[in-house]
Amino acid sequence: MADEAQTRKLATIVALDVAGYSARTEADEAKTTAEVVGLRKVIEDAAARHGGRVFNTAGDGFMLEFGSSLAAVEAAFELAETCEPKVRVGVHLGDVVVQPNGDLLGHGVNVAARLMTKSDPGSALVSADVRRTIRGPLAQRLVSRGHLPLDKMLETIEVFALSDAPVHQQPTTARFTDRVTAYFTFRRKLWAGAASLLIAAALAAALAADWLPIRHATVPQQPPDAPIATSTSTPSGTTLPAAAPVPELPHSADVADAILNLDIKRLRAFLSDGWQPNFSLDTHSSTALHVLMLVCERNKAHDQKGLLDMAHLLVSAGADPAAENGFHETPFSVARCPKYCGPKHPIVAFLRSITLHPKVTKCKT
Repeated sequence: MADEAQTRKLATIVALDVAGYSARTEADEAKTTAEVVGLRKVIEDAAARHGGRVFNTAGDGFMLEFGSSLAAVEAAFELAETCEPKVRVGVHLGDVVVQPNGDLLGHGVNVAARLMTKSDPGSALVSADVRRTIRGPLAQRLVSRGHLPLDKMLETIEVFALSDAPVHQQPTTARFTDRVTAYFTFRRKLWAGAASLLIAAALAAALAADWLPIRHATVPQQPPDAPIATSTSTPSGTTLPAAAPVPELPHSADVADAILNLDIKRLRAFLSDGWQPNFSLDTHSSTALHVLMLVCERNKAHDQKGLLDMAHLLVSAGADPAAENGFHETPFSVARCPKYCGPKHPIVAFLRSITLHPKVTKCKT
């Protein structure tokens, strides 16, 4: 039991990779390989300067360990801002398992890697667990970006990014969005409470006027073509408000038509109506990203930029690039097949860049 306890520890993990590595490799493999080799030396030197170490590498990916959260964040933003080619960085403080060869495994490592995939090129995302342990000027420059879901994990965590000025001097889009969301949530609850009070008052008035018991009441018959009443009147003269209509979500066929025609304006309208990009659009459990790949099959001379813009919109709205359809295919697996977009299509490089471990299945003929 003592040996087992010594194999676990708390550490701050920094995960980073080269942004757009796969696309860069396809364009110029020799140049990209040389850049990554040179980048390794830069990363090792930065880690050593801040009291950390590189404990694992895989292709264009690097995993760093630090005993200090402050040192880890300083190193993370230094690398994000100075590395060429640009890198994506994620930082998390968590429990890890120490392997005999010095490698680290565990939930803390996984979360840092997931945050890395959510980061933009040339920037870093820091988890709330790291932010809580930091004090001083650097902490004042960490701005909340809200809560993000983690791929293939049930939890969502709050993440922070670096701003150019202290938080109290620089309002952020995320904070403004949070205020707007809170305002509309409060207003919705306020109206719901007011409606409940009105209904309760109407029922109390009806009882006071001896309108009940209801069991002996008769419902007047109306002709089939009579208009639907918008309110209910009681014998005492009290009018009850009509129930608010329940909004309907867009039909799956309409959403699929907008995607196949690369109609971003219609898709934005569907998203604002409450449609979610991970909803199934057919009997094979295909999501919006799966359907988007059919554009390549239907029209080989399609607008590649329009397709990429549609993919960016879906991902920013929460589409899961690792979601599988009924055939256990991810959007990446479908896109790379020659029947659809093919391995050299820009959408393949995009999906690979945002998926931590893209699943590859055999192309169906």
